[in-house]
Amino acid sequence: MSKFSAISEAFTNEKSNLNVSEVHGFLSGILSAGAQMNGAQLARAFEQHFDCSLSGPMDDLVIQLSFQAGLELDDPEMGFNLLLPEDDASIEKRGQGLYTWCQGFLSGFGVTGRYQDSELSEEVREVLTDLAKISALDLEVPDSDENEGDLLEIIEYVRMSAMMIYLESARKSVH
Repeated sequence: MSKFSAISEAFTNEKSNLNVSEVHGFLSGILSAGAQMNGAQLARAFEQHFDCSLSGPMDDLVIQLSFQAGLELDDPEMGFNLLLPEDDASIEKRGQGLYTWCQGFLSGFGVTGRYQDSELSEEVREVLTDLAKISALDLEVPDSDENEGDLLEIIEYVRMSAMMIYLESARKSVH
């Protein structure tokens, strides 16, 4: 069972309708902004964004997911990967996962309040703008080899962009 499926199943078992990709994007955005949140602060940000409370197994799962995302973002071997539906899922389903991952990332990065737009490099501002555009793409994409290739290129761009934002912003001291 893939990591995405396992987490999705855990969410379902806890009667949660949270989107795995959006949650992972949200946590990755917080980490990429360099926010140093303890468990209570993370739970509060999570609850405000997703309008649900974390308790018991869900709290543990989100903290573990955040910890794992942090390790992957910090991996010098560039081992960070987006949590998206499996490769055998339809292009439309994987595209929806990518769009919601981007929405979550932007929300997580923004919720920290660590940066004013003027404090970000031009490259980071451009990438954040690109992520916003990706999160608004058409969700109805037919399965085809061309669309498959396009989606894989966009996923790789988003993956590399998240790592670049993390490397540039996470350890930067700000206002």
